[in-house]
Amino acid sequence: MKLILCGSWLVLAVGLVGCASNSPETKNKDTAQKGEEEIKEAFVSLQDAIKAKDANKIWHLLDKDSQADADREAKIVKETYTKLPEMEKAGLEKKLELTAKDLADMSGKDYVKSKRFYGKHHEIPGSKVEKITVAGASATLAFIEEDGDKITTKLARENGLWKFNLEIPKSLE
Repeated sequence: MKLILCGSWLVLAVGLVGCASNSPETKNKDTAQKGEEEIKEAFVSLQDAIKAKDANKIWHLLDKDSQADADREAKIVKETYTKLPEMEKAGLEKKLELTAKDLADMSGKDYVKSKRFYGKHHEIPGSKVEKITVAGASATLAFIEEDGDKITTKLARENGLWKFNLEIPKSLE
Protein backbone atom coordinates (compact mmCIF):
# COMPACT_ATOMS: atom_id res chain seq x y z
CA MET A 1 0.00 0.00 0.00
CA LYS A 2 2.88 2.36 0.72
CA LEU A 3 4.31 1.94 -2.76
CA ILE A 4 1.02 2.85 -4.37
CA LEU A 5 0.64 5.87 -2.10
CA CYS A 6 4.19 7.00 -2.85
CA GLY A 7 3.53 6.53 -6.54
CA SER A 8 0.39 8.66 -6.24
CA TRP A 9 2.34 11.42 -4.51
CA LEU A 10 4.92 11.31 -7.30
CA VAL A 11 2.22 11.66 -9.95
CA LEU A 12 0.63 14.49 -7.96
CA ALA A 13 4.00 16.26 -7.56
CA VAL A 14 4.78 15.97 -11.28
CA GLY A 15 1.30 17.28 -12.09
CA LEU A 16 1.79 20.31 -9.84
CA VAL A 17 5.15 21.14 -11.42
CA GLY A 18 3.56 20.92 -14.85
CA CYS A 19 0.76 23.23 -13.79
CA ALA A 20 3.17 25.77 -12.33
CA SER A 21 4.94 26.23 -15.65
CA ASN A 22 1.61 27.01 -17.36
CA SER A 23 0.45 29.46 -14.70
CA PRO A 24 -1.12 32.80 -15.75
CA GLU A 25 1.94 34.63 -14.44
CA THR A 26 4.25 32.58 -16.68
CA LYS A 27 2.00 33.10 -19.70
CA ASN A 28 1.84 36.87 -19.05
CA LYS A 29 5.62 37.02 -18.72
CA ASP A 30 6.08 35.07 -21.96
CA THR A 31 3.58 37.34 -23.74
CA ALA A 32 5.32 40.46 -22.42
CA GLN A 33 8.74 39.16 -23.51
CA LYS A 34 7.38 38.36 -26.96
CA GLY A 35 5.84 41.84 -27.12
CA GLU A 36 9.15 43.43 -26.10
CA GLU A 37 11.00 41.56 -28.84
CA GLU A 38 8.39 42.55 -31.43
CA ILE A 39 8.65 46.20 -30.31
CA LYS A 40 12.45 46.12 -30.56
CA GLU A 41 12.13 44.77 -34.10
CA ALA A 42 9.52 47.42 -34.97
CA PHE A 43 11.80 50.14 -33.54
CA VAL A 44 14.69 48.96 -35.71
CA SER A 45 12.32 49.10 -38.72
CA LEU A 46 11.31 52.65 -37.73
CA GLN A 47 14.96 53.66 -37.34
CA ASP A 48 15.80 52.24 -40.77
CA ALA A 49 12.76 53.87 -42.40
CA ILE A 50 13.56 57.30 -40.94
CA LYS A 51 17.23 57.00 -41.86
CA ALA A 52 16.22 56.11 -45.44
CA LYS A 53 13.51 58.81 -45.43
CA ASP A 54 11.08 56.15 -46.64
CA ALA A 55 7.69 57.76 -46.03
CA ASN A 56 5.78 54.66 -47.11
CA LYS A 57 7.50 52.45 -44.52
CA ILE A 58 7.23 55.13 -41.83
CA TRP A 59 3.52 55.53 -42.57
CA HIS A 60 2.88 51.83 -42.02
CA LEU A 61 4.68 51.97 -38.66
CA LEU A 62 2.51 54.82 -37.33
CA ASP A 63 -0.61 54.14 -35.28
CA LYS A 64 -4.00 55.36 -36.45
CA ASP A 65 -3.85 58.45 -34.19
CA SER A 66 -0.49 59.58 -35.62
CA GLN A 67 -1.76 58.97 -39.14
CA ALA A 68 -4.86 61.07 -38.39
CA ASP A 69 -2.63 63.86 -37.03
CA ALA A 70 -0.47 63.71 -40.18
CA ASP A 71 -3.61 63.84 -42.34
CA ARG A 72 -4.79 66.97 -40.47
CA GLU A 73 -1.43 68.70 -40.94
CA ALA A 74 -1.39 67.70 -44.61
CA LYS A 75 -4.80 69.27 -45.10
CA ILE A 76 -3.56 72.53 -43.55
CA VAL A 77 -0.47 72.55 -45.79
CA LYS A 78 -2.48 71.76 -48.91
CA GLU A 79 -5.03 74.51 -48.22
CA THR A 80 -2.31 77.02 -47.39
CA TYR A 81 -0.28 76.13 -50.48
CA THR A 82 -3.32 76.39 -52.74
CA LYS A 83 -4.10 79.90 -51.45
CA LEU A 84 -0.54 81.23 -51.72
CA PRO A 85 0.38 83.58 -54.56
CA GLU A 86 2.55 81.78 -57.14
CA MET A 87 5.72 83.66 -56.13
CA GLU A 88 5.38 82.51 -52.49
CA LYS A 89 4.82 78.83 -53.23
CA ALA A 90 8.52 78.16 -53.77
CA GLY A 91 9.21 79.36 -50.22
CA LEU A 92 6.89 76.74 -48.74
CA GLU A 93 8.34 74.07 -51.03
CA LYS A 94 11.81 74.93 -49.74
CA LYS A 95 10.68 75.16 -46.10
CA LEU A 96 9.13 71.68 -46.14
CA GLU A 97 11.56 70.25 -48.73
CA LEU A 98 8.68 68.95 -50.84
CA THR A 99 7.82 69.37 -54.50
CA ALA A 100 4.99 71.49 -55.84
CA LYS A 101 3.13 68.28 -56.71
CA ASP A 102 3.59 66.93 -53.15
CA LEU A 103 2.16 70.13 -51.72
CA ALA A 104 -0.71 70.44 -54.19
CA ASP A 105 -1.77 66.80 -53.62
CA MET A 106 -0.69 66.62 -49.97
CA SER A 107 -1.69 63.58 -47.94
CA GLY A 108 -0.64 62.47 -44.48
CA LYS A 109 1.88 60.11 -46.04
CA ASP A 110 3.35 63.03 -48.01
CA TYR A 111 3.57 65.05 -44.81
CA VAL A 112 5.64 62.30 -43.20
CA LYS A 113 8.33 62.90 -45.82
CA SER A 114 8.49 66.64 -45.06
CA LYS A 115 11.41 68.42 -43.45
CA ARG A 116 9.17 69.20 -40.45
CA PHE A 117 8.65 65.50 -39.71
CA TYR A 118 12.28 64.53 -40.26
CA GLY A 119 13.44 67.55 -38.27
CA LYS A 120 11.41 66.33 -35.31
CA HIS A 121 12.45 62.67 -35.53
CA HIS A 122 15.91 62.75 -37.15
CA GLU A 123 17.62 61.42 -34.01
CA ILE A 124 15.59 58.20 -33.84
CA PRO A 125 17.96 56.26 -36.14
CA GLY A 126 20.88 56.67 -33.70
CA SER A 127 18.84 56.05 -30.55
CA LYS A 128 19.16 53.16 -28.10
CA VAL A 129 16.25 51.38 -26.43
CA GLU A 130 16.23 51.99 -22.69
CA LYS A 131 13.02 50.30 -21.52
CA ILE A 132 9.89 48.68 -22.91
CA THR A 133 6.71 48.19 -20.92
CA VAL A 134 3.95 46.05 -22.42
CA ALA A 135 0.39 46.08 -21.08
CA GLY A 136 -1.86 44.03 -23.32
CA ALA A 137 -2.39 45.81 -26.65
CA SER A 138 -0.53 48.95 -25.58
CA ALA A 139 3.08 49.60 -24.70
CA THR A 140 5.57 52.29 -23.85
CA LEU A 141 9.04 52.57 -25.34
CA ALA A 142 11.70 54.69 -23.68
CA PHE A 143 14.79 55.40 -25.74
CA ILE A 144 17.85 57.60 -25.49
CA GLU A 145 18.88 59.77 -28.42
CA GLU A 146 22.54 60.17 -29.35
CA ASP A 147 22.67 63.56 -27.64
CA GLY A 148 21.39 62.03 -24.38
CA ASP A 149 17.77 63.17 -24.61
CA LYS A 150 15.40 60.62 -23.11
CA ILE A 151 12.23 60.13 -25.12
CA THR A 152 9.16 58.06 -24.33
CA THR A 153 6.60 57.08 -26.93
CA LYS A 154 3.49 54.97 -26.81
CA LEU A 155 2.65 52.06 -29.05
CA ALA A 156 -0.58 50.31 -29.90
CA ARG A 157 -1.09 46.85 -31.27
CA GLU A 158 -3.17 47.31 -34.42
CA ASN A 159 -4.03 44.40 -36.71
CA GLY A 160 -1.47 42.25 -34.93
CA LEU A 161 1.43 44.71 -35.39
CA TRP A 162 3.00 47.24 -33.04
CA LYS A 163 2.47 50.81 -34.28
CA PHE A 164 4.15 53.96 -32.95
CA ASN A 165 2.36 57.01 -31.65
CA LEU A 166 4.84 59.64 -32.80
CA GLU A 167 4.33 63.34 -32.37
CA ILE A 168 3.43 64.92 -35.68
CA PRO A 169 4.93 68.42 -35.70
CA LYS A 170 2.81 71.39 -36.70
CA SER A 171 3.38 72.20 -40.33
CA LEU A 172 3.44 75.96 -40.37
CA GLU A 173 5.07 77.01 -37.13
